[in-house]
Amino acid sequence: MNGEATLAAAHRNNRPDDFADSIAQFIREQGFRVQQYVGCSGYRIDIAVEHPSDTVKQFVAGVECDGFS
Repeated sequence: MNGEATLAAAHRNNRPDDFADSIAQFIREQGFRVQQYVGCSGYRIDIAVEHPSDTVKQFVAGVECDGFS
């Protein structure tokens, strides 16, 4: 019902997301490469996990942590 307003408010905060950062760090410690806040619009995926092969340049998983919303 208030999705757009809630997402807009969450993006305006620009605060670090300690929860998403800790999850990303855990995934890195398991040997995976990750990128955070991936996307090209106002809505971004918190954590994108890269394919483990050096020859494949794509993401294999996305993790949505719901941020501050």
